[in-house]
Parts: sequence; C-alpha cells; structure tokens
Amino acid sequence: MGVRGDVLVIDGSTLTPTAVADLRARLSNNAPWIVEHVDEVSGDAVAPTRRLLDTAAEMTAPLVATATATAPGGGHQLHTHVRRSASVLPLRQRIEDLDDLARELLTAQLPERPTPQLQPAAHRALIAHHWPGNVRELDAVLSTAVSRSMGFDIRLEHLPDDYRALGSGRQLTALERSERETIVRALDEADGNKSLAADRLGVARSTLYRKIRALGLENERFGS
Repeated sequence: MGVRGDVLVIDGSTLTPTAVADLRARLSNNAPWIVEHVDEVSGDAVAPTRRLLDTAAEMTAPLVATATATAPGGGHQLHTHVRRSASVLPLRQRIEDLDDLARELLTAQLPERPTPQLQPAAHRALIAHHWPGNVRELDAVLSTAVSRSMGFDIRLEHLPDDYRALGSGRQLTALERSERETIVRALDEADGNKSLAADRLGVARSTLYRKIRALGLENERFGS
C-alpha cells in the first residue's frame, strides 16, 4: 500500500481478509483509490475484496482497479464488481514503455537526487529481457542496480547477474523491437505453441523459429 499524490494505491496481490476489512472501514466518497493487480488477489481475499468493491460502488467512491491483461488467478472473479477498471498489457508486450517506466521508477526510488540514467549496455539488457514479473520485477531490478551504482548512472555491471547476459549484444532497431513485441504477443496468446503462433502470424514455422533466434527469444517461456 502506498500513496501517489493524493491517491491511495493498493497492491491486490498483498491483500488479506483482515487488510480488506480495514480498507472497507476507511472508504469515503472523496479520497480516490487505485487497486492494482486485482487479478492477483489471493483466493481467501476474493470474497472480501468483492464486498469492498460493491461497497465502493454503492457509495460512488472514486475507486479504480487495474489488471494485467494476461495474468491468471482467482482475481478474475472480481472483474464484474469493478465499475472503473483498466487492463494493462504485460511489460513484455509493451517493451517500448520500458524507458519511461524506468525513469519513473528511478525517480521514485531517489526523490531527493538527480534521476540516474541507463547506460547503453544496461539498456540493451533490460530491453531484451522477457519480464515475467512485469513492472514489479523491473522495479526490483532497478532497486538493486541503484544500490550497486550508489545512485549514479546505471551500467551493465550494476544489474543483477541474471539480467546482464544480453547487454553486450547490438541494439535492436525500432522495426525489430516492433517485430519482437508482435511475436511475443502471438506466443503468449498461443501458450508457447510455436506452430499455432506461426499460423496466427501468417508465417512459416521455419520463419518464426529464425526470428525467435535472431531476436533472442529462444530461451523464453510464454503463456500463463
């Protein structure tokens, strides 16, 4: 749970029945809330959260829920109880947003200092990663990097070990990045079935395999 400006932000994945009961008691018609990752609410907190959302609707409280479009879990039972919601694509399907997200996260981590910049090799490594943990994974990686860089610009060696491997490769062109996002989306939607993904993309399997290798996706896992 945190505050962004005047908005209370709650991470749905951390909710417990006790926490939800406390939140219901604090509902008002004025204070705006955002419940992030509502699709990750744990099973024992789904029913209490449903009641929280229903109460917010009855009070016309300014509450918005966000979900990752492809995330599995019991939280999908809550979607019909949300009056205002936003579905967000996972980071791997909108990798073009990484620069802006990284800048925002780094600014939040070092509010009293100049925002560190990602050096080219570190940037290449982060762009090439698959990000199964979405923005929270990026936030954790940047937190480690900031600690290692002592708050200065982030170089490849400041990243956690598992995120450095692709940093020495060449920078993908804008066309390659767009192509990579399209292939990742198709593979996610096909639950990793490359034949099905190739059919949906309208290309031969051999072409898809070649693209996967060229774009550094051969070791990634797709789907839920």
